[in-house]
Amino acid sequence: FIGTVFFFLGCLSSLLANELYHLYFVSAISGVGASICFILQWQIISKTYSKKGIIALGCAGAGAGAGTILYALLGDFLMKDYDWKGFYFVAMGVGLMGTFTTITLPS
Repeated sequence: FIGTVFFFLGCLSSLLANELYHLYFVSAISGVGASICFILQWQIISKTYSKKGIIALGCAGAGAGAGTILYALLGDFLMKDYDWKGFYFVAMGVGLMGTFTTITLPS
């Protein structure tokens, strides 16, 4: 939950950046949030799928790789058509969806 909140707040703050060093700082906040989410996903998957954990971890790893490629292509499209603020607006929406997903997960 904390990672998605950091990611969301970093993307939200990037929309208010006026200088390049502001954008670097808030991107670091988003990066910390994304890394927290990336590390914890492996723990959640291994606890949830105890019997077929190796297969679940393999599918999650493949999905993470495919998601990285698709996110880069989406970022390139958004940067060309909408500018960098449009990209961060979409990233903020992804972070908000992650926040709602982690809230609804069973304990």
